[in-house]
Amino acid sequence: MFSLYLNNQKSKIMKNISLIRKAMFVLSIVFFTNQANAQDAIGNLFKSGPDDAGKLINAYLNPLFTSLGTGLNSGWSSTAKTKGTLKFDIKAGASFVFVPKENQSYNLKDLGLTGIVGEGSGQTIFGNNSPGDIIQLQDKNNLKNPISAGKLPSGLGVNFMPIPQIQLTVGLPKNIDLSLRFVPTLKLGDDGGQIGMFGIGTKIEPLPLILGSKMKALPFDLAIAANYSRFKYNIKPKFDGANNGNQEVSLNVNGYNIDAIFSKKIAFFTPFVAFGYNNANASVVATGNYAFTTVAGSTTFDGSSINFSNTPTKNAQATLGFELHFFFVKFYASYTAAKYNFFNSGIGIGIGN
Repeated sequence: MFSLYLNNQKSKIMKNISLIRKAMFVLSIVFFTNQANAQDAIGNLFKSGPDDAGKLINAYLNPLFTSLGTGLNSGWSSTAKTKGTLKFDIKAGASFVFVPKENQSYNLKDLGLTGIVGEGSGQTIFGNNSPGDIIQLQDKNNLKNPISAGKLPSGLGVNFMPIPQIQLTVGLPKNIDLSLRFVPTLKLGDDGGQIGMFGIGTKIEPLPLILGSKMKALPFDLAIAANYSRFKYNIKPKFDGANNGNQEVSLNVNGYNIDAIFSKKIAFFTPFVAFGYNNANASVVATGNYAFTTVAGSTTFDGSSINFSNTPTKNAQATLGFELHFFFVKFYASYTAAKYNFFNSGIGIGIGN
């Protein structure tokens, strides 16, 4: 009787095998590893069917998507003062996005799982570098007959995401700055992987246009800034140790933010505060054919329907920072309170305020 039950369960697994394979595959890519033991650990999660697999993927990866989107939208401005026409600077810096404690783990009971029994917790990708609790795949109608058990996967053991930034800003007429961030599509190693990034931003001082010479009476500078960023990472994976030639997985991140910036230059020191809104989203898509092995046998699948995306990040944010001026060199740093707090710092070289 138990053997018949197992055969029925294997049949159900085979019917849903494409989505289960997709879940394992995407997680193995995010792990940046092709080690068999890592795939086996992940595989323990996905014997329950596509619904549970999708919920576990979102719980595990959502902090990665959120931190990437937050970091891409950060660090555009360190003063409200715009540059003179054709004045410019080049800045190199980085943002460190901190993942909150509550987003470093998740509880199984909060996910609404249907084929997995357990009330323990698991690590997200930014959780502790130790396996999560043991889960069991069971028949909901007969909890005395477990099919299999395994531990939830571990995190990376770090709770922050570094995002490097290189930015060119040029002053335009009418108190307007135009900023660009650009990384041309670069090849990564010999496996055909590629990375690229593009960002554009603008900042305008409205008060000089409205008040004219009366602007000098105000004890601060005010600017409105709006920025957009796009990041794309492609990799040609070697799933199960081999690449079939047409395999490709892409991580896409898009975001924008709007800020009101207040600052005041005091000799070589310019403190500033900013209040704004951040919006970002990310997705993972794949194409190609992939080999996959489960307890039910070896199969292949078409990855073209893989498309996992996170809930868009939408939040207000407040920033406190400063800029130091030494002739043509500027140092800047700031801290932002948001859904995911972040610290930004760097150095700039150029001409103009």
